[in-house]
Amino acid sequence: WRPPTMASSDSAGEEDEFASLNSILLTTTLLVLIFIGHRINTNRLKHLPESGCAVMLGIMLGLILRLAGIKEEIQLLQFKGSVFFYVLLPPIILEAGLGLETQMFVDNLGAIFTFAVIGTLVSTWVTSRGLHMAANWGIIGLDSSSPRLGIHCHLFGALISATD
Repeated sequence: WRPPTMASSDSAGEEDEFASLNSILLTTTLLVLIFIGHRINTNRLKHLPESGCAVMLGIMLGLILRLAGIKEEIQLLQFKGSVFFYVLLPPIILEAGLGLETQMFVDNLGAIFTFAVIGTLVSTWVTSRGLHMAANWGIIGLDSSSPRLGIHCHLFGALISATD
């Protein structure tokens, strides 16, 4: 056992300050979200989804932290794709699905599928033809003399329009 030194007490004070700042930010953010959620659910802000408010609040909080220049907070808020896909995205999708009017969706299912299929096919064709023409004109760095250029352009067009 060693007695605490001055440096360790300084770092402990910084950690306490950092933890209290995080607590204040988290509590304030949650209170704002609860207030906005109440306003939305009481039809005072009926055209704004709760997930949209949460995203906007997160953007504003991130901008404030960037402008304040608090390095520890910025490091804490660094974007991690796995956190987004496994933690943040599922509640957004769930909220959007729960907010959907089921009967209207079922009634329009034929039109939805028709537009989805036709839209995907048109998007695939436009993307692949545009990419092929850009390759032939030398705008992008694809080999226009390649015999598989058309196949590669169509595959890319199908990939992009399916995920669009």
